[in-house]
Amino acid sequence: MLKEDIKSVLAFYAIDDESIFEISIKDVWTKFVISKVDGVTCRNIFHSELTPTELLELVKNKDMSSDLFSDIKSEYDLGANVLFVSPVVGEPIDGFLIHQLLSH
Repeated sequence: MLKEDIKSVLAFYAIDDESIFEISIKDVWTKFVISKVDGVTCRNIFHSELTPTELLELVKNKDMSSDLFSDIKSEYDLGANVLFVSPVVGEPIDGFLIHQLLSH
């Protein structure tokens, strides 16, 4: 196993299309990010030493007091509305509409 295989990233995107709220996150990835349509901007990528599965669990836990959620909120405030959890190389293992993560 390569060292990159155990690391992960959070990729933040701003997608200017209301239909993202009506389709699955996998469809958001394929129809907007992979297809490179207009109105899609990669806002930021955070690298982590955690495995993608470990990072995904942190995001799913929704610990609003954590630095991670402070960073997610900051990216949302700067225009990102979708985030994906991925290995350093490869497709995401999951993703989220950020407003849903930030609301309880």
